[in-house]
Amino acid sequence: MLKELRKLAYLSMALVAISYGSQPASSAVSLTSAGACTGVDFASAGYADCVTTTGHISASVVSTLSINELRAISFGNMSKPCGGAACTGADATIALNAATGVRTYTAGTDTINLLHGASANDGLGGNAGNANSGGQSPGVLEVKGAFEGAATQVYISFADNAGNPVDFAGENYWTANDDNIQVANAGATAYFTVKDFTIDCPGSTNYSDVYGHFCDNAGANTAFQVKVGATLTTAAQTYTEGKYTGTYNAMVSY
Repeated sequence: MLKELRKLAYLSMALVAISYGSQPASSAVSLTSAGACTGVDFASAGYADCVTTTGHISASVVSTLSINELRAISFGNMSKPCGGAACTGADATIALNAATGVRTYTAGTDTINLLHGASANDGLGGNAGNANSGGQSPGVLEVKGAFEGAATQVYISFADNAGNPVDFAGENYWTANDDNIQVANAGATAYFTVKDFTIDCPGSTNYSDVYGHFCDNAGANTAFQVKVGATLTTAAQTYTEGKYTGTYNAMVSY
């Protein structure tokens, strides 16, 4: 089965010439045609009119690969954002760590008060809970499938329900889609947005290369689990009490 043809992204770069002093009168730039790199090279002056880089493309033919959700992403409990008044959309966030499950709160003009067990009292002197715990948990995905020859890297990416890619770990490649995943209440009268997905799974310490973000399927045909974190952000909404839910797409390929 022909798997995903990885997309070659074309980066449009603006080249800026900076003058550090007078230049020889004969050092006019020699323009080259699109795709060529054969213009005059003023190496003696310390610059050239054309440079190159190498792009990468991949495709794989493998057996069936599957991914299934074992546990949903949960950002846990909080009181009404913005003190129950209307939020402005000034980005109060809860970042959920994929590896540890710890919530990290950052306030903007909007505010969120995380609820947890720090003030718990069992009547015997306390047993206060951990301030980082409040019903939250990373998502858990299970990946199954045959290996791709001797290769072990399984690439993970995320998208909204329309298939639009969303940012991974704040890379800001898809900022136009960053507000597409909404976590809404039962009446759809208010919602948060979710973006900046992260993963924790078997593999390298950086989990990425030129082709994307990956896990090492070292067990070949053995199923393995991927933990998923993300960042929840306030929008210009008035938040009422209740459960807020939504969905996202997770994609896996060799």
